[in-house]
Amino acid sequence: MLYPQGLYAELLQKRSADPATSWTAKLMQGGTTSISKKISEEATELALAARELELARTKALPQPADNQKIQQLVAHTSNEAADLLYHYLVLLAHLDIPTETVCAILETRRGTSGIAEKRYRNQDSNGS
Repeated sequence: MLYPQGLYAELLQKRSADPATSWTAKLMQGGTTSISKKISEEATELALAARELELARTKALPQPADNQKIQQLVAHTSNEAADLLYHYLVLLAHLDIPTETVCAILETRRGTSGIAEKRYRNQDSNGS
């Protein structure tokens, strides 16, 4: 499987590509401002697609035609998720942050309540 480490390695190689022919190189040439703008855009598009899918799935008394619409919404939401993941990995590659570093952080959080973990991070950032 290509993701995420395999794609990350490809993105590192594309940093030196011609920005006129490589979207990745063009994004990286624009720096974190350009990449972050795309991440924000893609995150919003994913959130909107997910909300539309959720509404379609919870619609009262779905009709047979709704199944096709739901399949289309699943595909659309999946594409938006892929776009967000791609741009997130572009940012990591641009900043030379290996995916293994992020995965290691996630691994340390396994088995910890997200609420407790967030509380701990907030206390830590406040110097408590």
